[in-house]
Amino acid sequence: MKTKPYETLGVHTQQGDSGQNINVFHDMEYVANITIGKPEQTFTVVLDTGSPDTWVIDYTCSEDKPLVCEDPICDQGMSCKVFCPHQLCCKTKMPRKRNPCRGKRFFESKKSSSYIAMNGTWGMRYRPGGAAKGFFGNDTFRFGDSGTAQLVVPGAKFGQANEIDESLAEHPVDGVVGLAFSSLSFNDAVSPFEQAWKLGLVQPIFTVYMKHVGWKAENVFGGVFTYGGLDKQHCGEVIDYRPLSVATFWKFKVAKITAGKYVYRYEAEAFADTSSSFIGTTSYNAKDIASKLKATMIDDQLTAVGHPSKLEMCSKFVEEHDLFYINCNSNASMTLTIGKLQYTIESKNLIIHVDDDKCILAVYGYATLWGNSWALGAPFLRQFCTVYDMGKEQIGFAKPLQN
Repeated sequence: MKTKPYETLGVHTQQGDSGQNINVFHDMEYVANITIGKPEQTFTVVLDTGSPDTWVIDYTCSEDKPLVCEDPICDQGMSCKVFCPHQLCCKTKMPRKRNPCRGKRFFESKKSSSYIAMNGTWGMRYRPGGAAKGFFGNDTFRFGDSGTAQLVVPGAKFGQANEIDESLAEHPVDGVVGLAFSSLSFNDAVSPFEQAWKLGLVQPIFTVYMKHVGWKAENVFGGVFTYGGLDKQHCGEVIDYRPLSVATFWKFKVAKITAGKYVYRYEAEAFADTSSSFIGTTSYNAKDIASKLKATMIDDQLTAVGHPSKLEMCSKFVEEHDLFYINCNSNASMTLTIGKLQYTIESKNLIIHVDDDKCILAVYGYATLWGNSWALGAPFLRQFCTVYDMGKEQIGFAKPLQN
């Protein structure tokens, strides 16, 4: 069974710019619709400023295999040949484990008259876990749903995933659209947005507005990505622009970070990451912040309480990273000094409910290869509209008109 496209995710015209609505699940996962090909094939994706690479699931990943192959009696080997009712399951290419692509929408190149096959293969790994790999194709790419005003990008290179990690199976997406600089790509990729800029279809700037909707809300309007300019409908005047440290990630300097009695006085690197549900930092920093805010480490009992789909998302962090419980009534906040200005993430964005009386601190610790780098995910992006200026290699911040 294929998932249905999400509604209200089209692109609307806003003062000459293209604004794409996004939907949100539990204040944690923000998704959008795109289409590829002619006629259009629709996919729900994560819009990711932490990567330049774009991919969707290919039909070769979702080829129907008998469900019986996922039964333990169909483990490969002699027992499979004796007990499994479907002998095809016993072949090497038909493993028993669940196919993570099952139930997701997939791209069928043979149905698109504008598709061009390309050479090469690719592979991606994501934090906090998850991976995908496949081959390349070229086709017309559109930000937004079929039948809406779209930002149309002809001749876009994208990945076709013939394999995804099982940890991606429970997420309500069929792929990822990268919005970082192409210089970051290990796969010689240019993001559809960057290609649109190079083709003269859009100004090299986009604005992200993310909305706080509450932990019980699922698949509802969660914000807007405005391509080609500022979002004057949802965001106020830009407070400040900061130069990027390097035109790869959307990375910039942070002079100081405080959270309660926690103080980090050294200059650090931070990047505004639309694909992250939390604020990410080193394991040491995360534990220190949690201690100062009187939050406690989560163990493997997380799944005992809370909303099932939300806990599924959180459990991925618990398996590989540090995550913390915190009092739901806490006034915990975090303040970042960027340039000469202070930006405070308030408790409503820093604390996430997983049940009526159980909350987690939206800060997690991970092993980083980039030194003392901070990932400013949804908690920061809900607190401040963020302006990504690819042409001038700078990033700007504005207060949302409605919190």
